[in-house]
Amino acid sequence: MIKMLGKLFLMNIPFLLIGGLIGGYLLYMGFTTKDDALTADGYSLKNFFFMTGGFFIALSVIMFICISVFSLLKAKRLNKIVTEGKQGKAVVLKT
Repeated sequence: MIKMLGKLFLMNIPFLLIGGLIGGYLLYMGFTTKDDALTADGYSLKNFFFMTGGFFIALSVIMFICISVFSLLKAKRLNKIVTEGKQGKAVVLKT
């Protein structure tokens, strides 16, 4: 099980890196932006950067959790089939 978690973490590194870098940069921009700066439609640019950065970070974490959970469930199902087998009928065609 520990090996499986290590492989899942390695498989999810691109999602975490891309989302973390983009989200982290947007959060940094939120901290360094002036309070009176506005977007084109009149909203606070600072809030826009914070919400967008939080979205990217949250999305990468959610993707990591979903991929991990579904992969672990698939591994458990495969392990159950290997240990218990699957019942069925067989017909011998030639002896």
